Amino acid sequence: MPRVRLTSRRGSLEVAAKVTKDIHPRTMFVPFHWGGDLAVNRLTNDALHPISRMPEFKISAVRAERVELEIADSYRDPGTDGAS
Repeated sequence: MPRVRLTSRRGSLEVAAKVTKDIHPRTMFVPFHWGGDLAVNRLTNDALHPISRMPEFKISAVRAERVELEIADSYRDPGTDGAS
């Protein structure tokens, strides 16, 4: 599965990507239930609604870039120069 790097003004995150016709082409969906290095909330605004204190992290502008996978040297065929 291809990987993408999502970058906002607040940070970057690398995730697996799946392209689907089910959502608008300029929309990205990332589950926000993951934690640690996969916590997408670190890319979003941490502002709170002044009365309800509900977080404003439902949407955020991001740049998406394909992440090229590298083949580790230990997995390359020793009889080649590593090029495909």
